Amino acid sequence: MKLRRADWDAATKVIPDGVQTMSKMPNRYVDGVYPTFIESGDGPYVIDPGGVKYVDYPLGLGTILLGHNNRIVKAYMQQQMNVGILYPLPCRKERVLAEEIMKIIPSMEMVRFVKTGSESCSAAVRIARAATGREHIVACGYHGWHDWYAASCDRNKGVPKCLQSLITKCDYNDIEGFKKAITDKTAAVIMEPYMFDAPQNNFLEEVEKLTHEKGAILIFDETITALRSKHGTAQMMFNVKSDLTVFGKAMGNGMPISCVGGKKELMQELEDKPNGCFVSSTFGGEMISIAAALGVLKVYGEGNVPERIWGTGEQIKKFFNQTALQMKLDAKCVGYPCRTRFDFPTAAHKSLFWQECLRKGVLFGHAQFVSSAHDVTAINITQDAINHGMTVLRQYWEKPEDALDGEVTVETLRQKETHELRVETTHKRTGAKGKAMAADLSGVASDNT
Repeated sequence: MKLRRADWDAATKVIPDGVQTMSKMPNRYVDGVYPTFIESGDGPYVIDPGGVKYVDYPLGLGTILLGHNNRIVKAYMQQQMNVGILYPLPCRKERVLAEEIMKIIPSMEMVRFVKTGSESCSAAVRIARAATGREHIVACGYHGWHDWYAASCDRNKGVPKCLQSLITKCDYNDIEGFKKAITDKTAAVIMEPYMFDAPQNNFLEEVEKLTHEKGAILIFDETITALRSKHGTAQMMFNVKSDLTVFGKAMGNGMPISCVGGKKELMQELEDKPNGCFVSSTFGGEMISIAAALGVLKVYGEGNVPERIWGTGEQIKKFFNQTALQMKLDAKCVGYPCRTRFDFPTAAHKSLFWQECLRKGVLFGHAQFVSSAHDVTAINITQDAINHGMTVLRQYWEKPEDALDGEVTVETLRQKETHELRVETTHKRTGAKGKAMAADLSGVASDNT
């Protein structure tokens, strides 16, 4: 513990908050119980500096699709490292990767590579503004830290206030809100096609219709959903095509790569011409990440990856909910099997559950992802941990803080969702404090780094 604290104190002296993204801060887990650092990862596991191994569910904030240290992806990367990383002219592999992506996302007719989800979202918004000659954006979901979106967030210090009037945020499944927000001044609607809730009453089709009726561009931010969704993408799963698509996270199995793509006439806005739309990145052609993505897509094309992820995710979700029901606990695992979330009456209940699962070798976070490397052994460990965590939680249900050896977790960036929190039950059991905490849980953690 002393060594861990010393390492953390040293990190905070040279790195703001000691991390590169808020989602990795100790207080986003159970500070004082969870490891502060991770030393390595292999398959479905991560290992802390003390050599303790955990089944990993945050999975690099959703970037790890095939498990850590995947041998095929690693071989592709090593082969590329032997011949260079970045060249003064394009490499033919860039075209090969673009073609492979277009097979998975048919609505992509042209592609531009960058490094992060935030960059891709910013590029998509810029393309839409260039194509329409408009500036207003309607957003639904989390789309990164760049100014155009950050202007709508609470943490907007340093962002020009004049940008606030150029973005309107809407809640998922609130079609009436979209009707009010989308006008003939709207350049684009950018949205995560699903988060934890399922689209209701033809929601996505209605958004598409409203967007196009106003002459705006529909952008699907599939930073998280691509490669994890059934049939490869959310738009294929729900049979609703976007004009532009953002793709990232799992694309490189941990390597920094993302892209924006879409209709040819829109993507041609990026072509070199006077007063054109400028999206340029030196590292967009960085070949180790491109090689990693080619390796990912090779495994993806041969291994029924989404089916395996959904099968495993469904097992865990079903086991969690059955256990909670059997123990008569007000807890629920919600979301599609590829990305789930645990709902508890308060953050203290969630923290105690996490703490006890960690002690059984399972590392949970605000959102749970599954990789294709999560095998039967990892599932068995997880189910044993869930059972143990629920048992302890039941014992300390009225005062979970009494059994906590660390600090209660806090959320990261929040966005409203219309999920059921069973607030009435929470109020009865936990009083005013529980009411406040339940209200806080109406946000979800998300991070497009």
